[in-house]
Amino acid sequence: MKLQNLQNLLIQRLRNHWDCEDKMSDTIPALRTVANSNTLALALAHYEDLSMKNLRRLTTCFEKLDTVQIGGRCIPSEAFMIEVEELVSSEGDPKVKDRGIVSLVSALSQLKQALYSATQSIAEELDQPEVAERLRFAAEDELAALEEFQRLAVRAEARLEPAAIPA
Repeated sequence: MKLQNLQNLLIQRLRNHWDCEDKMSDTIPALRTVANSNTLALALAHYEDLSMKNLRRLTTCFEKLDTVQIGGRCIPSEAFMIEVEELVSSEGDPKVKDRGIVSLVSALSQLKQALYSATQSIAEELDQPEVAERLRFAAEDELAALEEFQRLAVRAEARLEPAAIPA
């Protein structure tokens, strides 16, 4: 796709969001299976639901713009998937692994929140209020998810043995 105008840029960003959410809906279950904490497993289930919700929001955006979701590539989510594979196959203290999951998902959620907000501003500039609203909802939900994972991180650190925390 050539980026000849803001409409092209908006569609490309939406396709990248789609690619990211699609990858997350495939990847989060693997993290859930290795989570030691039931609270973390539940938070990951909620995050998986959020990815599915965002896919539905994005589908509506594509319909409003009369285009399809094929063609995006979210490079940060590809890196996330590699880190998930490494984390899932790693051995060691399950509490440390849980903290690694929280850290990884928190970082991705923070990135997704920022990207949704940036794409929302493009939709607003193009006078696409329904698309902008769905992107705003996605950004707000990502922020709420980030806050939930940050609370989990504090709890996880409190449960780690001092020797597990690097000096």
